[in-house]
Amino acid sequence: MVMVPLSVGYHLAHHADMTVPYRNLPRLHEALVEDGYVGDVEWPTYRALWRTLRSAEPVAA
Repeated sequence: MVMVPLSVGYHLAHHADMTVPYRNLPRLHEALVEDGYVGDVEWPTYRALWRTLRSAEPVAA
């Protein structure tokens, strides 16, 4: 079984300032969005990413 972290949408916020407590990541994320550091999220969850990767056509080498 693979374990993945919760709230993967706050991954960028976590790396922008690792001293921010987990409970404050949503507020930091909003500040980053307002300042233009966060663009549209292509895949909001790991599940959505893996679903896309599984359904994609193979890339020719």
